[in-house]
Parts: sequence; C-alpha cells; structure tokens
Amino acid sequence: MKAKKTYKGRSKKMFPIQNNQKTIMDLSFSTTQKTTSKPAGFSDIFSEKTSTSISMDSIFQKASKQYEVPVNLLKAVAKAESNFNEKAVSHSGAIGVMQLMPKTAEYLGVKDSFDAEQNIMGGAKYLSGLIEKYDGNITLALAAYNAGSGNVAKYGGVPPFQETKNYIERVMAYTKESMDTPGFSAIKNTSDILNKITEGIYDFSEFSNDDYLLFIEYLKVQMNNSLHQQHSDELFRNKIQVLY
Repeated sequence: MKAKKTYKGRSKKMFPIQNNQKTIMDLSFSTTQKTTSKPAGFSDIFSEKTSTSISMDSIFQKASKQYEVPVNLLKAVAKAESNFNEKAVSHSGAIGVMQLMPKTAEYLGVKDSFDAEQNIMGGAKYLSGLIEKYDGNITLALAAYNAGSGNVAKYGGVPPFQETKNYIERVMAYTKESMDTPGFSAIKNTSDILNKITEGIYDFSEFSNDDYLLFIEYLKVQMNNSLHQQHSDELFRNKIQVLY
C-alpha cells in the first residue's frame, strides 16, 4: 500500500489490517484536511463489535482444559447434539452447539446460547458436573445429559428409552473418530477483552489466537493515534506562533 502524504511533505503509512477482520478505522489524514480532531480513545476504538473467524477446535480445547473433560468427548457430544451447528434449535427448544435448554443455560451463566463459545463452555461445565455427580461414570453422565438426571434417578441407571440408548452409543462411537470442527464467524465485543487488560485483571495465558489478534490491532491503533496526536500538537503550536 502506498504511503499517504501528510502536512509538510511527511508521509505516514496506515497499519495493515487482516483481510478477514473488520477495519477498525482509517487513521490517516489527507493533505486537504484543514482541521484536526481528537484521536479516538480506547473506548471509542473498541466500542464496536468486531467480526472474527474463530475455530471451534480452540474453544473445545479451552473448555476441556477448564472443566477437565476429554476434548474428544466434548466434540462427540456436540456432534451428536447439533453436528457443530451454533444456530441449531431442537423441537423441544434446546439451542446451539451443545443443545442447552434455556433454563439450563441460565443456570450455567450462558447469556447467549447462540454464541458458540458461550454454549460450548456452558455445555462442558454441565457435562463436567454430571461426570462428577456420577463418580466418573461417562455412560450415566451421557444418559443424564440426554434424558435428564431425574430419569436416571427414577430408573436407577440408564433410562429404558431407545433414543437415550442410541444417543450414548453414538456419542461413544464418535469419541473414537477424528472429528473436524467447522470455523465460524463470531461477533466479539473487543472492549470486554481490552478493558480487562487495562485493569490488569486479564490472564494473558488464557488468550485465544483471536484475542491476541484483537490486542495487536489495539496496539497498532494506539501507536497510530500517538503519531496523529503529536502532529496535531505541532500544528497547534505553529498556529499559536503565527497568531502571536
């Protein structure tokens, strides 16, 4: 990309933005510009939601690590439940990748069941709780995930529902396969990430690749803003000298 000319013959290149990311803003200014404006601040730049391409694999890995559930088991449940479709809605009202019922999602702290990351993390948390409830018995945990803990208690084990029996067999078969998860376009509010950074409460070790990309874009914009501010200050000082 060619550099754009600025005042006094100096040039400044715009920082490149990834093609698959939304351009945050055009911070360059042309030779015809007569007035200066205050550079966009931290909250201004990241108040908008940004579309990024996210791999479900990274979310499953994160969920597996956080809730100590084998990643292949999580993927197998997701495949059996929705075939990794974050927009799936069942006839009974279950939503998203892990097919969470609204009340279950609310209990798990999932605010948007159509958000794949929230849904997978919530489903992993739920499955982890069931595995713990049944002392590590995966079969009973899957039975409860499909038919409910009430039915497992009622029948003293796997309920005699053919659907539940088929579900358990299907999930266990999937765990032995190599499952490729799709990528998807996610809308992320970058201010949530960056506000935590400035407050010093975000653990960088938990950053996903997408979080790092957003943080890098933040740094680029801040550097460009700084250059813009320095030039604006210089213009202001020169104007004052002319007037007085």
